[in-house]
Amino acid sequence: MRRVVVQCGARSSLLRSHDALAVVHPLTLRSPLPPSSPPTHAAPSKPKFDCHTYTRVADTVAATAADDLTLVYHRNNNNDSGYKHFTFDVEHIPETIAGFGDPLHHRATGAAVNAKGKQQDADFSTKTKLVFVISLRTDVETSSASAFESALIAQAQADAKRVMGNLAKDGSLPSAAHNAWWMERWTSSYISISGGPKAASAAAAVVVSNMYALQRFIELAQAGGNVPYPIKFNGMLFTANRAPNIDFNDWGGLNWWQNVRLPYYNMLTAGDDDALLTLLTQYNLTVPVAKARTKAYFGFEDGLWWPEYTHALFGTTHPASFRTGCVPHVAGEPDWHSDDRWNGYNRQGSLDLSLFILDHFAYTQRDLGLMHIPIGVVQFYANLWGNTTSTSTDGKMVFFPTQAVETWQCPGWPVDPDNCPTNDMPTIAGLRSVLTKLIALPSSGIIAGVTAATVATWKALLATVPELPVINSTYVPCDNCYENGTAHRGVNHTRNVENPELYAVHPYRLATVAHGDADALAKAEAAFRVMRFQGDNGWNQVAMDAALLGNAAAAQSYVIARANTKPAAGYRFPVFAPHEQDYEPSSDHFSVFSNALQYMLIQRVDGVGGDDGDDVLLLPAWPCEWDVEFKVHAPHNAVVTGSLENGTLTYSVEPSERKAHVRAAKCQPPATPMDCKLFGCTCQGFADYFGAIAGRGWGCSPISAGPAWWSTHQCNAKISSGKYCDGPACTLPGHAPCNPKEEA
Repeated sequence: MRRVVVQCGARSSLLRSHDALAVVHPLTLRSPLPPSSPPTHAAPSKPKFDCHTYTRVADTVAATAADDLTLVYHRNNNNDSGYKHFTFDVEHIPETIAGFGDPLHHRATGAAVNAKGKQQDADFSTKTKLVFVISLRTDVETSSASAFESALIAQAQADAKRVMGNLAKDGSLPSAAHNAWWMERWTSSYISISGGPKAASAAAAVVVSNMYALQRFIELAQAGGNVPYPIKFNGMLFTANRAPNIDFNDWGGLNWWQNVRLPYYNMLTAGDDDALLTLLTQYNLTVPVAKARTKAYFGFEDGLWWPEYTHALFGTTHPASFRTGCVPHVAGEPDWHSDDRWNGYNRQGSLDLSLFILDHFAYTQRDLGLMHIPIGVVQFYANLWGNTTSTSTDGKMVFFPTQAVETWQCPGWPVDPDNCPTNDMPTIAGLRSVLTKLIALPSSGIIAGVTAATVATWKALLATVPELPVINSTYVPCDNCYENGTAHRGVNHTRNVENPELYAVHPYRLATVAHGDADALAKAEAAFRVMRFQGDNGWNQVAMDAALLGNAAAAQSYVIARANTKPAAGYRFPVFAPHEQDYEPSSDHFSVFSNALQYMLIQRVDGVGGDDGDDVLLLPAWPCEWDVEFKVHAPHNAVVTGSLENGTLTYSVEPSERKAHVRAAKCQPPATPMDCKLFGCTCQGFADYFGAIAGRGWGCSPISAGPAWWSTHQCNAKISSGKYCDGPACTLPGHAPCNPKEEA
């Protein structure tokens, strides 16, 4: 048996620059266990999605005579293997940028393992045990290896003194500040579910509550301390591979926006706005690179954007996608073109990042000097598309070439107009959402860059943004992704399993039950019913969409399914999710689970004009069969505390002047169970009866009960004959609406 406790003073995070952990182990050894074979000699190394081999500097392992202290650290040498030089050159970014150096230069990261004396406690009353105090440290621009060693030793000694002092004083490892920090977190926000008329529902409520708390714990353990390193989606901090794959994870070391964003959506509602800054600060530190890249590619520098894949320290992307030095050059190809069919034209993530910053301001009412990012991002779109060569005859911008996230792609160079999207939903929805919130900011000058003149400019720009792409009263991925109800003529370029038409729902919240735009909600509900990809695991956002659309039955079924996901093979902690689309333990799977649960309980209204844009709606997609006690946060530093018991909601709001900005819906009774005897209670019977196609939609099945039954039974069937929505149920009066945009 052993205990592992984070010792971090007043803050608790495994990502702080200077941290310590205390490990108690019943051993008779007098020296710490050796590290797992660190490389002690320089070696060649080629990162994933790179085409250059670098020299990896050797790690250092050193022992001190005093304190049974072992040091293990890595310090970059003077040349730093040339990573910055090669990457900036290949990506056509000037290597010398004002205000931005080389974050790898003489960077040192290490640990000191300190084995302290034989301690006794109730757990090991008849055995001796060692206390290993593991001190972690990262320093930038260290003057020498010996200087870093000295600093690490001094920190280890101080950490050991503090830990052993706590043990001698009261037998506890955690410091009072550590305990107080976590207690404040657990009392500041919670969602605790119980009840349910059926035993299965009550049991599921307990599992969902526990997993929500554990997911919040794992997020805070990685994202506290104001350190600008986002949670790594593909393994988090907890990959535990054995040699020779100690440092291996799929998808490499860069942050992929589609994935890295997911743990952060739930942080504002949980009151963890400081943890959100680990994401925002990282991008802010690379603003000089983003500006230089924009100037080099497009000739202007008053705009910002980041690629889908972004290096946490440099703000660069994958070198392998650029032809200079990596792949053969094509005549006439511009410097900005990335030969990456998956994300070469996927720039909408910068709009999503901008919305995070605007939401952070809405909740905290603090301007942290980040607003220049959304201002710069919308200016990027204004400069690049707001001119005569990229506008239609009606004065609207035309986004081409583009793509709808990773699924509807625009491959190759030169661009083939017949095989490339125009006016993709994520870009249009994102630009509309961000501009609307920028326009609503106070224009009195209290926020740098927000004046009456800039607001007027944004209003004019918003008037040129195209309408959300719609066909047959249904949101679609892009203007030319579907034609006359059939698949896009270049459908062979779809490669992934996203539903970009639903980005109007999440993350951009233009079509939600709380927003209250009935027309937008109807188009989004139609798109949800016929969405091409229905799977809900990993980064798929179906659970979040169901909740934001107000579909309590479907959202509940998805949340329960995610909560019951077993840990990855070889792991035991419940929220160490399987590989899914990323790498184990995956960050995405339970992040989406937590986000969806919050959206079931509380949603932003996102109104236009006045203060109602910062209103919230309680119980927008909450099932009456679940009782719940909650404490959640809302814009303007509001805290909403309440409970739902037997269908009756009570709540209070602090400060009291924000109570008028909290609305409440009614919880939703259980959906009327389908009589599955009508279709033989099989997935194939369901598909044939309602005209359903897995990955297309649930046909004309009941709006709530159909998706819930399909999800519960994990169906993967297709109508045996005929087209989508061609089942016998679709000829009966009163069947659910159906939009047959796909053929069988």
